[in-house]
Amino acid sequence: MKKIFWALASVIFIIFLIWSRFYQLDLLPASLTHDETVYAISAQSFILQGTDLTQSHKPWSLTPIHPMYAEWPATIMSLGFLISHNSLFAAHFPSALMGVLLPFIFGWLLWGVWRNKQLAIIGVVIAAANPLLWQFSRLSKSMAA
Repeated sequence: MKKIFWALASVIFIIFLIWSRFYQLDLLPASLTHDETVYAISAQSFILQGTDLTQSHKPWSLTPIHPMYAEWPATIMSLGFLISHNSLFAAHFPSALMGVLLPFIFGWLLWGVWRNKQLAIIGVVIAAANPLLWQFSRLSKSMAA
């Protein structure tokens, strides 16, 4: 009976975690900042053409699109454009996915350091309920920072 309870609690927890990160991701936040827009345009161009709009930058290049922008965010953001054509959802998808995985990575880190199952479970729950981590999982800006 105890195993069934923990299995059911785990399933409910994972469903809540996914729902809280992905619910209305295409609507909230309702816009992209200027640098997020550059990354989103480059990411969509990577998916459609295999290169950026200037035809000089490939997704696997380790050089920035422009000196003011980072190397990886557009490449990582392109994963969202494989799933959806909605620009807001696609731009925020990788961060939301990281927001779902981060509590488990944190719990795994706690388990690796202290080998305490109860501490690892508490860490996962606290990380999943942390408002700051929730906010970062809804913003594509958190990838580039």
